Amino acid sequence: TTRVEVFAPVVQILIGSFEERYYWWKLALMLERALLAIVVLSGASPLFAVIVVGFGWAANCFAQPYWSDAEDRVDMLARTTSLVTVVLAYLVEIGTVEEDEFWLAVVLNSFSLITLTVIIMSIGPLRVVRSIISWVREKRRAGKFAGGQRTIDKMTGADLSGMSEEEFESQTLEIKNMLAVKFASTIPMIAKWQRINSAMPDHEFKALLRAANVFGRDEAWVIEMLNKKLIVTEDRNVVEINWSEQGLQGVVPYQLAALKSLRKVDLSGNEISSSSAQEVIDLQARLGGNFIVDSQDKVTVMLLWEKFGGERSILENRAGPTDYSKWLGLTVSGGYVVEIDWKNAGFEGEVPDEIVNMLQLRSIDLRGNSLMTGRMSSLVEGLRTKLGSKFLCDPPSIEQDKNVIEVCFLSLGGSIDVLTKGSPDLKTWLGIKLNSENRVTSIHWPSLKLKGTIPCHLEQLDSLTYLNLQHNSIVFNIPKEIGGLKKLKEIYLANNRLTGNLPKELGGLHNLEVLDVSNNSLDGEVPEELGKCGALKRVSLIGNRLKVRGGGEFDEKVKKKLGEERFWI
Repeated sequence: TTRVEVFAPVVQILIGSFEERYYWWKLALMLERALLAIVVLSGASPLFAVIVVGFGWAANCFAQPYWSDAEDRVDMLARTTSLVTVVLAYLVEIGTVEEDEFWLAVVLNSFSLITLTVIIMSIGPLRVVRSIISWVREKRRAGKFAGGQRTIDKMTGADLSGMSEEEFESQTLEIKNMLAVKFASTIPMIAKWQRINSAMPDHEFKALLRAANVFGRDEAWVIEMLNKKLIVTEDRNVVEINWSEQGLQGVVPYQLAALKSLRKVDLSGNEISSSSAQEVIDLQARLGGNFIVDSQDKVTVMLLWEKFGGERSILENRAGPTDYSKWLGLTVSGGYVVEIDWKNAGFEGEVPDEIVNMLQLRSIDLRGNSLMTGRMSSLVEGLRTKLGSKFLCDPPSIEQDKNVIEVCFLSLGGSIDVLTKGSPDLKTWLGIKLNSENRVTSIHWPSLKLKGTIPCHLEQLDSLTYLNLQHNSIVFNIPKEIGGLKKLKEIYLANNRLTGNLPKELGGLHNLEVLDVSNNSLDGEVPEELGKCGALKRVSLIGNRLKVRGGGEFDEKVKKKLGEERFWI
């Protein structure tokens, strides 16, 4: 009797009439009702009721996307209450909840009855309101569709007047293709229709789209390529891609390897380089000569020219973007650039590292340009050593050093008038000394109330042997670029406001004799790399929070060697 009283409201709620829209949902709930009735009538353990009600509750949760708003949400509330009730009844039966605590079940059953009453009272009005809302939505949707038709009529000249939505959906693929190409951004759904109705499997379309994304292109562009027959399909499989001269940049996308029926790919006329991805390597091996992409050297030449600040039309030399063997100053053999003659081309800046990508390059002439040849990376220096006298460029000039000195003094808060003293002659500038080749060898700027940070541009003064910036208000880190000044012998940076660690790159200054960074706010360990500075005669680190690791290379080779008279920390 107690079980019947407990589950009666549950049975009423679960068997109560409501509207199911999907057959599997309806079958699941019908099965739940039948099983629950058997459990209640047979007096079986509440555990079976928990299983059955839990089954119905899970089915209702799974069908959440198909609920009809308020009606099914109230029903879900009732099911949740019922599930808690039967679980509590089972806990009473096994003794987890004492009999005197059964009032909790009574409360839950009362709440279930209230929920059932709400359903019964609201189901009718809800359906009426829902019908009104659906009617209003239908009218608004029909109005928007009619407006969209009028817009398409006006923009395309097509006669779609009076066409129903169903008729519009059933139009031929050609009309949708035309609309997708011209108005994908205006009517996004048309692009979606094209994708759904395209004559290829969905996974192939996704592969094409992802490959296009690598080049910064979108779905509308892929659809345009389809309509222009630049993507060819046979038996619903992509067999040919012709994306030549499309202004694409980057590397060959590995996503193309997912197109198993692909027989030809043409990516020439773009700034695309090959990829080291195994999928791309396998695809190139499979297609052989039918995989067309510009050589690595061509892409490198375009990149170098762009970084040097040259104009593309001048590079192409009226030969067009494809035949790079006729481009300005190039000698090409077997598809490889072997010689470059770019004298007096008006270039500025540094020589880019990408130049080392031209593996067959035998000579290059960059004379007559304004290149910072005193500042080359280790990669470019390696190529310069390899080519020897065939790597032609102007030596660093006095004008280059003047520019660097100006930039450095200004970045430290100095004034041009104070620096130059009104003279254009570098050797008369404040604190500057030159060698016989008119290259800067010494900067002496102590006690000038300079502030800011030590500029990394100092690295370009490759003849510098002496640097004195002490007794100023210079802040932040010592730049690692100072480690590139291979001729530097003396560094004086004492009594500033420097912070951070000593850069390990200082270990590359094999000619360094004096290092004075005393009375700053440097911290951390002294880098072991400084132990490689075998020419050191005096080191002052006092007035910082620096530490020397005992037994390390610096401790053994420098600190103990110099002793207390020439090493302060």
